[in-house]
Amino acid sequence: MDSEVFGGGLLLIGAILLLVVPVMPPTRLLFGLVIVRSLTDVGAAAGTGSLLPSSVLSAGIGAVALVLALVPSRTRISPRLHLPVAVTLLVLALGSWVSFGIFGFNMGALRQSVLLASVVAVFVLAFRCGPARRASALKQLVWTPLPAAVVSAGGFLLLMPALVSSGQRMSGTFAHANTAGAFFAIAVLVALAVSWQLSYRPGLVVAAAALAGLALTGSIGAWAGLLAAALVFVVATPRHAAPRKAMLIVLAAAPGAALVLLGGVPERLAEFEGLNAGAAVDAGESSNSLEWRFVNWTLLLQLWADRPWLGYGLGSTTTLVMPLRAPPHSLPGQLLVELGIVGSGLVALLMLAAFGYIFRAVRRGRWEGSVLLALAAFVVVNGSESNLLNYTPAMYLLALASGILCASLHQRPDGPRQPARPGAGTAPQQFPQLPAAGLTAGGNLK
Repeated sequence: MDSEVFGGGLLLIGAILLLVVPVMPPTRLLFGLVIVRSLTDVGAAAGTGSLLPSSVLSAGIGAVALVLALVPSRTRISPRLHLPVAVTLLVLALGSWVSFGIFGFNMGALRQSVLLASVVAVFVLAFRCGPARRASALKQLVWTPLPAAVVSAGGFLLLMPALVSSGQRMSGTFAHANTAGAFFAIAVLVALAVSWQLSYRPGLVVAAAALAGLALTGSIGAWAGLLAAALVFVVATPRHAAPRKAMLIVLAAAPGAALVLLGGVPERLAEFEGLNAGAAVDAGESSNSLEWRFVNWTLLLQLWADRPWLGYGLGSTTTLVMPLRAPPHSLPGQLLVELGIVGSGLVALLMLAAFGYIFRAVRRGRWEGSVLLALAAFVVVNGSESNLLNYTPAMYLLALASGILCASLHQRPDGPRQPARPGAGTAPQQFPQLPAAGLTAGGNLK
């Protein structure tokens, strides 16, 4: 993204703020931003190039999300989330400062900081929209991935070249097939989990469309992340007893295997025949994508050893520190090289706090905690071998889902918490946690 693109992004920001923000409700605007961002990279992975000014649109959408998050709102995020959000922004500031100190002012660090800060903004905005009408927000969340799924899968089946990347894998409206795979995997997980809990059958249509999109991407990492997340959700959900969970896992094994086979995973795995990671690392050459990853990770760790404490700064592994002229394809590796031990340690503390928060929700029997735990499992599995942190549409969808689910967790099961009346002289009423099975099709959660 050069200065002209960034300037164009600023102009787009102004146009959106002047024309759209004053007349559109914040909740609808938030969902609209996530939907539009899932469509802006159409054609980017094809040889013809992006059909839209994707860089300008991405910058504009991210900046609008930041502006909206800074606008005061009657609905605020929970005080428990203030510290995690503040620490996240501190890490981004530290990473940018390190990058500017090493390489001087560069657009790579600025772009990455704006991108990740906008992901935080989407989470904050999603939390705000959850308390007032959380059943409605959850249903809107289910429908959010549908436009990208319809355009991507439909266009691919109609043999539109702009939606196909190398290897005849569907990239659709995304910059890469793996980006599309991560987005659709998250969409499938969220659509199935929310529809199951709300008894919302139309959500199954969205899940089917997203599943078709995932199959056409041929993304092994996305499939692995989805299967791991689905297993975690079934095990952690409070809706069924252990024997029934075991039965669900067994019954889902056959159709799950069929979907993986139809999704082109065996053909992709065939590329790894004769895999010899050690020889590839020693020679510095690879014959498949997995060996390439091992070589790339080894070279990145060697560079990290020169700057172990603070790393090379935010965004460096996608711009200036690229030994094989490609991103790291590893979330842990990316964090370590960009943020060093100090920044990565702060991120690890944030992750531990997040898991503690989620596990407490699961122990209370909250289904939202089970979905959040499944999303975390997806991030761990898929992020271990992908550039998930740079998959902006997938990160936006992840932040949107997480924000709404966290807002739901901070409410009593049958509606928003009511503040104590001034001068009542009594302690606020404590609401007991009701069973997850108490959720109805009308949207009353537990």
